[in-house]
Amino acid sequence: MKIVFVCHGNTCRSPMAEAIFKSFETDIDVLSAGMSAYGGQKAADNAIAICKLNNLDLENHESKNFHDLEIEDDDLILTLTQDIRDSLRKSYPNLEIYTIKEYAGEEDYLDIKDPFGGDLLIYEMCFYEIKEYMEKIVENLHNLDVLEIIKDEEKPTSLRLDALDKINEESILHDLTYDISTVIVNRKITEKIKNQDLLINLALNHPKFYVRQVACRNIDDVLILNHIANNDSSIEVCLEAINKIEDNDILKDIVTNSKNKEIIMGAIEKISDSDLVYDLLKDFKQEDIVEIIKSQEILEILARFNCHGIIRQKAVDRIQSEEILDDIAVNDSNPNVRFHAIRKITNQKVLAKLALYDSDIKVRYSAISKVSDQTLLRTIALNDDNLDLRCAAVSHLYDYSLLEYLALNDSQYKVRLEATSKIRNNNVLKEIFYNENDSIIRKQVIINLTDDEYLEEIAFDFPEYVDFIINYTRRESYLVRVCYSDDWRIRRKAIKKIHKESSLLKICCNSHFVDMIFAAISRIKSEEIFIEIARSSSNYFARRIAVKNIKNKDVLKDLALNDEDAEIRRIASKHM
Repeated sequence: MKIVFVCHGNTCRSPMAEAIFKSFETDIDVLSAGMSAYGGQKAADNAIAICKLNNLDLENHESKNFHDLEIEDDDLILTLTQDIRDSLRKSYPNLEIYTIKEYAGEEDYLDIKDPFGGDLLIYEMCFYEIKEYMEKIVENLHNLDVLEIIKDEEKPTSLRLDALDKINEESILHDLTYDISTVIVNRKITEKIKNQDLLINLALNHPKFYVRQVACRNIDDVLILNHIANNDSSIEVCLEAINKIEDNDILKDIVTNSKNKEIIMGAIEKISDSDLVYDLLKDFKQEDIVEIIKSQEILEILARFNCHGIIRQKAVDRIQSEEILDDIAVNDSNPNVRFHAIRKITNQKVLAKLALYDSDIKVRYSAISKVSDQTLLRTIALNDDNLDLRCAAVSHLYDYSLLEYLALNDSQYKVRLEATSKIRNNNVLKEIFYNENDSIIRKQVIINLTDDEYLEEIAFDFPEYVDFIINYTRRESYLVRVCYSDDWRIRRKAIKKIHKESSLLKICCNSHFVDMIFAAISRIKSEEIFIEIARSSSNYFARRIAVKNIKNKDVLKDLALNDEDAEIRRIASKHM
């Protein structure tokens, strides 16, 4: 432990506090720092002078910034003001931080005023105020009853831990554990006890689990540890006891008798006999235990030898060695275990072997999805007896000449569809469409086509696909033409894809379908377009809606005076 005095600049108050505390010649390390200090500055001249008058030396002082210090968890931080204390507590919540006055027992005004800029008298007053509180602090540190300090829960933890160093009587330490509620202090007390009888008593009877846990660390009696491992209510205590046991037979009994997966796992990981571990895990049935295993050796045993497939699968999922996974993927008798291993391997030779020869379709399918050898994929795509595997191979092919061949010529519909989905050549796609009779493959062609002229050509030759083509064409001129279709569903779908107001204007001016006119005009925002509709559209319905959206007074006046339609004149007059 060390004490750090903290002010703002580390040139006045905190250096004087450091010098005064050192003059009492305690065994405690002490230094000072500033929250806003620039490193290397001298102490203030008046601070040096007043210290010199009191036989203290500040001539060689160099300022330090608090944030540059190496602070330990048990250090005591004493500040000159409350604002510094509060700021540090936010930044260092685990440290013991008080004002000097607060730590000395003061309860009211807790700041020591900054003498910076003052004359020698101001510095002298500050010096003696600090000295007064330093005397109280040193007196507290040296003269308070040690046990009372330890038991006083309101005292700073660092002070109580320092006091604890002065107690060596283990019976007193044993009794103290029942009087203390602060965890860090109670742990420290228990750590100092070495007497086996006292430790066993604590480990068996103490109400606080962390005291029992620490006590177990120094107990040598294996039978006691076994009893604790099997009976303590706290998992932490049980694991602490298990960690001290080296006897494989006792550890085996714990594995066999316990129902807690963490305790079982703790005991298994302590067993040094690999044959015994194998025997224990061979028939092991607790699936969820795999999730907490850290040992790769134990995971391998489970993956290779456990009788239950689900456990082996879960163990495979946690194995990191590719060499082990490769071996399991090729040789394990359970296809589900092989499948789980395949998901984690990258060895192309192993994957190729599995893709070609494994007896399980699911395993082959998974291997094909990870194979990068295009020649192998070509072989499977052309020759395999299983249709799903052929499709899987096609889905990973990048040989576009082969894909085009399969899309145009293969006898299997699924293969043609899979091949078509990967083709982006518009000419080939058009050829597929005109040669293919299957509607799903034709729709896949439409999805892949990027040439709007081809799409329009298909729509002209095969009007039954217009409804689908509308979803994928990007040409608004075609969408406008479709809006004149007699099929209201096609008209509605087409107009939803139109965004240009010029295209919406054409529909409003030329369409005779009321639903199209209403849909188009409801999406127009530009007043210029509304004016053009009001003056040019042949549809009176469109003109009337347009007039209602015009705000230009001159245009409304012209329509109100000169339009041939009496209803238009009336609406225009009303909105002027």
